[in-house]
Amino acid sequence: SPMPLSWAVEHAAEFARAWKASSDAPAMISLAARVMSERDYVRLVAKIARLALPYTYDDRTKAAVAVVERWADGHASLDAVREAHKDVLQAGQELADYTPEKMAASAAYWLTNIPQDRERIDVGYFEGRSVVRAVREAAVAGNDFYPNTRGQITAKQIDGKVAAII
Repeated sequence: SPMPLSWAVEHAAEFARAWKASSDAPAMISLAARVMSERDYVRLVAKIARLALPYTYDDRTKAAVAVVERWADGHASLDAVREAHKDVLQAGQELADYTPEKMAASAAYWLTNIPQDRERIDVGYFEGRSVVRAVREAAVAGNDFYPNTRGQITAKQIDGKVAAII
């Protein structure tokens, strides 16, 4: 759950300095999970997952990210997110291992992972870090699969893109 507003106000400048200085996106996403509201954090993680979408042709993966964005904006139900999770799980089983498409599906999987007994999206720091790692892997795998990006994207560059989203 997010930290109390008083903590966030008191530490806002410190948080902003830490975020700008950090090159460790997974660590910063963990911190964001502690200080942001649930919907804002889910919206943030969805934006990060969107970084993997140029590396996939799979419509189920793209739809999963979009439905979570709609949920964060109050325009989709948890049932719609659960359905997207089932679809992206199926996509992940069908896509070839170690491909950018599989890694993008992994990002969407972690983004849409809602335990059946929950009545809210439970994208915590672990899921957020998993999305960041999957996006990194999709981009780096894309270097090997797509000649137009070969050698152009590194995990550090993805971390920079993640930091720019905040």
